[in-house]
Amino acid sequence: MRGLLDERDFLDVDTPVLQEVPGGGHARPLSPITTRSTATCSSDRAGAAPETTARLWLERVYEIGRCFRNEGRRLGTTRSHAARVLQAYADYDDVMRLVEDLFVVAAMAAGRPLETSYQGEAVDLTPPFGASGWRPRARAHGKHAVGEELNERSRSTSSATPQPTFVIDYPVEISPLARPREDDPRFVERFELIILAASTPTPSPS
Repeated sequence: MRGLLDERDFLDVDTPVLQEVPGGGHARPLSPITTRSTATCSSDRAGAAPETTARLWLERVYEIGRCFRNEGRRLGTTRSHAARVLQAYADYDDVMRLVEDLFVVAAMAAGRPLETSYQGEAVDLTPPFGASGWRPRARAHGKHAVGEELNERSRSTSSATPQPTFVIDYPVEISPLARPREDDPRFVERFELIILAASTPTPSPS
């Protein structure tokens, strides 16, 4: 992954692990950690996602860092690694192509073929991945199904596709901060990659 991003002029950054305002969206951060120095005494939190400080850098940056999340009594989920890639002057089509390429180099690094299987289910990671738009789903579920209601109704459709599929163009009610589509502002330029009924991280240009 690093090699591919470096070739495309992304800058590898290392942001602070302790943050005054933890990122990570809805992730629950761990309890504050009191840090002391000769000049200050502050309460910081271990970062739940490598995102907040990285936004202050250049046009193309990425970070592969440790994340700390409060998952209650679930063992083995408090600490993990995550990758954060930020790119200016790109739309979600550019990012989808980047995601496909990252899957290819990750499979190569792991020594696995692109045509593989998981728990007995065949999976083909060969680009390009399929795409499924939300606008046809909105028509299929009726004009009164919008926002979170449409989101819940659509999950069964997403889980029916085992192969890598980009679900694109979400309703604005679900992702109000994403960039609206120019041809239909009721939907935004956001995608979610579904593989074997499981979702991956969801970039959304803003």
